[in-house]
Amino acid sequence: MLRISSDRRGVVYLNGKNVGTVKPGQSLRLDVQTGRQTVRFVPEGGNPVSETVNVSEGDVFEHKL
Repeated sequence: MLRISSDRRGVVYLNGKNVGTVKPGQSLRLDVQTGRQTVRFVPEGGNPVSETVNVSEGDVFEHKL
């Protein structure tokens, strides 16, 4: 299970760890440490977002923030 969240400043957290900052219109692609799992963020606003997802190896998770 991955917990993905962002706050109003555009800081993105993966399982509670700060993994980067994004601005509206930017994308942030994260390679999860287990295998080739990837989380991709495509923010479009400044609202806080939280999401919990299951990803399999090779999957790409895309979430609009």
